[in-house]
Amino acid sequence: MNQVTKKKSTELSVIDFEADASEFSAELTSDDFALPFLNIIQNTSQQKKAGGGQIGDIFNSVTGEIHPGKDGVTVVPCFYERVYIEWADRDKGVGKPVNIYPLSWDLNSNTSLGSDGKTRYINDNSGNYVEDTAQHYVMVVARENTYPALVAMKSSNLTTSRQWNTMKQGNTAKNKNGQVYIKPDFSKMYQLSASEITKGNYTWYVWKVQPGLDLSEKDMSLYKACRDFAKAAKAGAVNVEHGEDNTKASSVDLEQAPF
Repeated sequence: MNQVTKKKSTELSVIDFEADASEFSAELTSDDFALPFLNIIQNTSQQKKAGGGQIGDIFNSVTGEIHPGKDGVTVVPCFYERVYIEWADRDKGVGKPVNIYPLSWDLNSNTSLGSDGKTRYINDNSGNYVEDTAQHYVMVVARENTYPALVAMKSSNLTTSRQWNTMKQGNTAKNKNGQVYIKPDFSKMYQLSASEITKGNYTWYVWKVQPGLDLSEKDMSLYKACRDFAKAAKAGAVNVEHGEDNTKASSVDLEQAPF
């Protein structure tokens, strides 16, 4: 009796995204990704680069997604660091940081206040200036999707940054022994929006932060994503590409507005 062996069909009968995601995933490192910056559109030039929106709206520097500035966007803070960023003046056409220094860098002995109000680097003849920059690594919780991003705050936005950090320090709980502890940054959502400021003939927008809902057991997947992002950022494994269109976009230049 002849036995007929049936060959297993290799024809694709169903679409299985989950199975193919693991088999055909690309071998990517942090250098292969562009971490989006959340910026506030300050003028018509930035409005043009954002591809639309209104002045005062919030936009994603990578996807171009625009959020109404008044309503804002929901984020979960994941990691915070403060750095000093050395820039060349705009007319030199560098467009990216000359150096990025940690908070431990001695700002006072390396800089002096220039006649234009900028903190000038004095250890060479470059004429570069240094900006105190607060970097908030966040997870954006949008209706369509959730993604990591960076909010860089400087100049007048440093006040908002300090307020936000104070809110996070006040987010406490008690352990089983009744001792109070500060919950991790990524345990709570916040609403980031844009607030208009007018001084003399100048009008610009700064970040406004309002506390939102606490994360709970039902938010486990979001909590895990935020925790993983926080670990990567703390380890320096997140590729951050500072530039004129990113770090500096959410603040008006010191020459353009009083701070």
